Amino acid sequence: LLVTSDLQRARQTAAPLAALWTRTPTLAPGFREQGFGLLEGLDVPTIQARHPELWRQWLTHHADFALPGGESLRQFHTRVMDAVVELVAAHAGRRVVVVTHGGVLDMLWRSVRGLSLDGLRECDIPNTGVNRLRWAHGRLHITSWADASHLADLPAQPPTNIARA
Repeated sequence: LLVTSDLQRARQTAAPLAALWTRTPTLAPGFREQGFGLLEGLDVPTIQARHPELWRQWLTHHADFALPGGESLRQFHTRVMDAVVELVAAHAGRRVVVVTHGGVLDMLWRSVRGLSLDGLRECDIPNTGVNRLRWAHGRLHITSWADASHLADLPAQPPTNIARA
């Protein structure tokens, strides 16, 4: 089973795998990136120029802070974990590939590790990295994380300008 966030960038990332497997991905809005509300789609320099106070507040990484029209980390975490539980219930015992976003992966990492939702990200999340998790005894377990070995033969990519870790 191939599941992807319904956002365009995740669908595009899933497309080669879907073609290889000759499967149509199941779209799952629960695996969308965090909702950034008013700041959705804006780049960092634009946010800093137009909304400096919101930018400052967002960088505090408080679990209950939500941008206007967006989700707090706590709301986001709840949505992601609800999506995981729903997926497990619907496909128990099956191997499922989920194409999703860095923020979603951060929520999974924090949940498995028992980490606070406050504070900076504490795990590597390379673009198109492979993370293997399994559901056992009523919870998620990480079996491998941030595997990018499938990218080893590609040319180095320039770093991205992402202000939030």
